[in-house]
Amino acid sequence: MKERSSGSPGLVRHQFSRRDPVPWLLTSMHLRWHDRAVFDDGGDNWGVRDALLGAVIPLPLLVARSAGRTDPLTVLRRIFASFCQMIVFMGIVVVVLWTTDALPDPPLDQPFVAAAILAVAASLFLVLAQVIPPPLDCTTPGALITTYRLRFFVRVALTETPVLFGFVAFMLTNRPDLYLLGAAATIIGFALAAPTTRNLERDQDELSTRGCAIPLIPALRGDPSIWDEPDDPA
Repeated sequence: MKERSSGSPGLVRHQFSRRDPVPWLLTSMHLRWHDRAVFDDGGDNWGVRDALLGAVIPLPLLVARSAGRTDPLTVLRRIFASFCQMIVFMGIVVVVLWTTDALPDPPLDQPFVAAAILAVAASLFLVLAQVIPPPLDCTTPGALITTYRLRFFVRVALTETPVLFGFVAFMLTNRPDLYLLGAAATIIGFALAAPTTRNLERDQDELSTRGCAIPLIPALRGDPSIWDEPDDPA
């Protein structure tokens, strides 16, 4: 059974019964923020909290229920939510390994050294994520979209490195707090790189100070009006 979502015209909202293959309890508990987090993306009020909520949704369910939403910015936000899922799933692995004593004796018995190396590496990658990506190019709408996406993926790639280092440090020391340290650094980097409404507005303010007249959010949403040539004055 389907009905139109009142919050987002044109979007289809699914209604599940207890006999539906998708667990009824899951959908009934999370349907309210589920659609906002990763499907209709909350319109112009999408933040990191929505991405983190979307991160706990199993990816196959996310893909199945998000079919038909092809807004480019919404797709980008879904991709970002999938990166957040990586932190959650790796955390589950850490908890399982630590609580079941599945790891052998740790080969590294100096966790403070590992923590110091991890902290330095995490700080370095967070700085590089802000320095390496080129600035947004506002010469044309296409250039603006391309440079924003390039900057997004470069920042995500660099800032996800600390959580990977944290996982390796956990495997070497059997100390889950090292994974938490790496995950915290990655979450900070993700918060700065996320395509949230607040970050996009900050980017728009910066573009406006440079004299850019192209609206960033409509450009990322694929609004065709931004490609229209202005009428010549009579």
